Amino acid sequence: MRALSDALDSFDRELAASAFHGYGPRPIPHALDHTLEELVGSYLATTSSERLLIKCLSQQASSVFLAFTERQASLAVRQGSPVRLAAALVAAGLAAEVTEDSREPTLFLPLPWQSAKLLRCEPEPLFEQA
Repeated sequence: MRALSDALDSFDRELAASAFHGYGPRPIPHALDHTLEELVGSYLATTSSERLLIKCLSQQASSVFLAFTERQASLAVRQGSPVRLAAALVAAGLAAEVTEDSREPTLFLPLPWQSAKLLRCEPEPLFEQA
């Protein structure tokens, strides 16, 4: 697993290079998903003080996190993977950390909620755990 600072640096470089332009409607899965999977995994594997580094990302990162939320919720159902669904929820939380309006990510939560139901998972504990 990469260090959070390395994962953030990689993500920020791709973001600055406009690699995520048009990311949402791209085929699922896509190579860019891997960058975000690594970032979410590194974020979860680090300490709470190191997690503050996420606040260094630009406002633009929020929309990418929300697109990843949608993509992972869809892929979770396709693959029958609650783990992917948890990653989608963490990404929504990261979007809330970097956006100016933390209410915006809540608009994306119905998709993971419905995905959990389709996976026959109880949404409440999954959301609380994430």
